[in-house]
Order: sequence, then structure tokens, then C-alpha cells
Amino acid sequence: MVDVLVHGSDLSAALIWYGLRRGGFDAFLVHGAMRMSEGLAYLPFTSEWIKYVRGMGVGRFSEEYGVWLKTSDNIAGRFYPAIKAGVGEARGIAEEILSACEGGVEPWCRSISWRQVKDGFQYIVVSRTGKKLSGAAQILIDTSAEKMAGGGVFVHTSPSVMRDAVLDLSGRFIRLTVPHGRIETSVHVGAEERRRGVICRVTLPLRESIDLGTMPLLHAGVRSGLVRPPWLGDYFAASSLVSVKIVENWLGSGDLSENLLAYLTELKTRSELCLRVVRDVTTGVVGELELSYIFEGLRPPPTPSYRL
Repeated sequence: MVDVLVHGSDLSAALIWYGLRRGGFDAFLVHGAMRMSEGLAYLPFTSEWIKYVRGMGVGRFSEEYGVWLKTSDNIAGRFYPAIKAGVGEARGIAEEILSACEGGVEPWCRSISWRQVKDGFQYIVVSRTGKKLSGAAQILIDTSAEKMAGGGVFVHTSPSVMRDAVLDLSGRFIRLTVPHGRIETSVHVGAEERRRGVICRVTLPLRESIDLGTMPLLHAGVRSGLVRPPWLGDYFAASSLVSVKIVENWLGSGDLSENLLAYLTELKTRSELCLRVVRDVTTGVVGELELSYIFEGLRPPPTPSYRL
């Protein structure tokens, strides 16, 4: 029996698996994709979350830029409180993570199934070579969002001549654009933009509610509903951190610590406020909102504090 079975191919799945393995847990990562984070090649991160991921021993981040806030065609200023953002090479980070630990990963599976039993889960995995792997896990963490309907969040990477990061609220949309090298990555919320020369494009659902599952089944990443634009990379990392901490608490004492509950409450509150601001902007009422409300709603998710 393994401690945790992680199902998913996005960056959050890789971060969860790596965090658990570094913490001494027996974690098994399985997914049906050809490679980790195959759709989301690049993700924007703020400086504090870049520092957190680098602290895990992995890099692959671009130069960081101060973020400009654009509220109309003629008005733009620095985002306050001051925020710097860079772009993380999500595929590279995930692959670097997987290469850091030997074993415990079964990618590109033909099929994955499980059923809950008294002491956790029994699973069957059919590898791409046809080999059947079966076993048991105390906890299952699912980040897979393939069966989730709906769009609304578009991530584009394309050639660029930009020299600054910009959070644009000047129309009925939200668009964060961060340059990295000679390309830029944009997170766009609203009607999809058709742009020429796009290197990669992916659409994500904008979940209306937060669903973290119920132990021993946890949801993380996009599937959890915590991940909000425009700071997608930050929310992927925050969701992963919470999942690892929940496992540590659950397998250690069988309950959640007060510190973790306080952090989780703060994270959920920030995610829900962000969703309200996103909805207000995309429905055309941004001009009626106080700037302080927009700033608060579009702040990045809270970073791990000394409490965790």
C-alpha cells in the first residue's frame, strides 16, 4: 500500500507528488497524458510564489517585471501594492521535478481506475505497454480536469515586443500579459481572442465553486475550483501546498491543524473574491467598482506564512 495516489498531469500534480516525496511519504503519480503539463507550457507567477517554487529546488523562471495596471486606453499606472511577475516554464518545471526522484511515476497510461474501500482506495493502472499495475492507497488526490465542461480562461503564448508586464482592465475582459525573452504569455478572461502567430493556446474552465473533496479523496489544481485568473501559476502552487499539508496532517494526527485551517480559509476567501471581481469586469460593470476593491480582488493568493 502507498500513502497517496496522485492522479493528474498538470503542474499541481507534479508539485504535490514532489512535496509528498520530499516529506518522506510514499506517493505514486499516474496520468494518461503523453507528458506532464502538455497543454500549459507557460504560466505567470508573482515573485513570492517564484521564490516558493525555487525553494523546492526547481527553477526555470523568466526575468521578473513590475506589473502595470491599465484601466482605459489612456490611463495606466503601477499595480499597487507593487507586484512583480515572471513566467514559469511549466513543462520544464514538472519534468525537472519528476527527474529529481526515482520511481513512483507511471505516465501515459492506457487506463486508470479505482474504487473506495474501508481503508482507502484500491486502484488498477494499465500502462502504455499493456502491463497491469494494481495496489492500494490511503489517500487519493485527483487534479485531472478533462471531464470538466466550460471555458472562459484562455492562456496564449506568442511572439512579443513588450518590455513590461500589464494587467489590462480597459474593456470587458481581464488580460495579464507577461513577457519572457522574445515571447509573451497572456491570461485572458472573457471572449476568446483570435491572435496570429500563437505558439501555444489552452482553454481552462472558470469554476464557479470550490470543491476540495472529502478525505480520503482530495481535489487539487483546476479541479478544486481554487485556481483563479490572472495569477494561475500562484494558484496552482497554493493548491498543491494545501494538498500536501492536508495529507501531512491527516496521516499524522487524523485532523487538520488550526494553522492550516486558517490558511485554507484565507485562500478560499481570496479565490472567491477574485471570482467576483472577474465576473464584474467581464459583465461590463468594472467602471462602477472602486479601485481598492479591484486591487483586493486581483491580489495574488497568500503565500505560506510562518504558521505553516
